[in-house]
Amino acid sequence: MRIDWIDRQDQPIDGRFVRRVAQAAAREAGAPAGTVSIALLDDERITELNRSHRGLDGPTDVLAYEGGAEDPTYLGDVVISVETAARQAAEAGRPLLHEVAWLAAHGVLHLLGFDDVDDAERALMIERQDRALAACVPARGRQSP
Repeated sequence: MRIDWIDRQDQPIDGRFVRRVAQAAAREAGAPAGTVSIALLDDERITELNRSHRGLDGPTDVLAYEGGAEDPTYLGDVVISVETAARQAAEAGRPLLHEVAWLAAHGVLHLLGFDDVDDAERALMIERQDRALAACVPARGRQSP
């Protein structure tokens, strides 16, 4: 899977690591070959998208937009608010990079048809996200790459 990278926010994020985790999630889900774009934004920009596409006035952590209408190999877009991810990472006690990568995996899984509308589906998605992240974090104490 090819991943296009767009970074429109101020926090330094290791895009290579995030892409590796997203690709691991795609492999875990048996994804077809294709392309996904991952965009990192701030809360202001993701609020605009959340408002215009979901009717919700406020930031969210991740949005996924399916592609493929004109090009079946284009699976879609994953948009992440790094500001929201930073708050969630602090609450969870994990590094920001891991949170962003975990959210990228979540978005990719949505593009591949997974959903989290009920507890069972949510648990399956979280398990896949956790495995994708674990596959990319060095074994020595699971420190940031």
